[in-house]
Amino acid sequence: MQIISLEGLDKSGKHTQSILLEQALRERGYRVVRSEFHRYDTPTGELIRKWLTHEWPVDQWTVELIMAADKYAQQTWFEKLEEQGTDILILDRYITSQLVYSQASGVEREWVFHLVKGLRFPDIEILIDIPPEVSMQRKGKHNGGKNDRYESDLALLTRAREYYLEWFKSPLPTIHSKRYIIDGEQDISVIHQRIMNIILP
Repeated sequence: MQIISLEGLDKSGKHTQSILLEQALRERGYRVVRSEFHRYDTPTGELIRKWLTHEWPVDQWTVELIMAADKYAQQTWFEKLEEQGTDILILDRYITSQLVYSQASGVEREWVFHLVKGLRFPDIEILIDIPPEVSMQRKGKHNGGKNDRYESDLALLTRAREYYLEWFKSPLPTIHSKRYIIDGEQDISVIHQRIMNIILP
């Protein structure tokens, strides 16, 4: 099973592109499953949602532990998908988003990396890159479209974009995912075609 992770700032188009990619691959006969991080229908995901919406005032390090646990809790599901013959798992965000946003929030990337290094890493990561100002102007898919803790912080989004670009150009040497960067300000159909050009070969 191949794992494809679509990464990027909040409201960069990851959700839309994950849906389009799923549909296109299914039409070509692939067995595809699509998911996202974080899933707010899980116990850990619910805690993360409450933190993002300022309902649960804990520190950043506590949240990073829970975010890592949220991903570890899904690894058994990944294994089941593979056993069932799934060809491709598409994820709207995964490991890199946690590394990037934690670093942008003042947490050492190496500390977070040690938390997540036991996870199964994606085979392909695609960064849909947009400026932070564009991210703040767009309407999100969660919380009624209102900006959450991360989405409303321009300085944090600016740092996150910087770290995303740094990660995709110079990742940690122990990670072997193939990485690609796409301009997220292009038309939706153009972005989709570029993603397909990466995935199909």
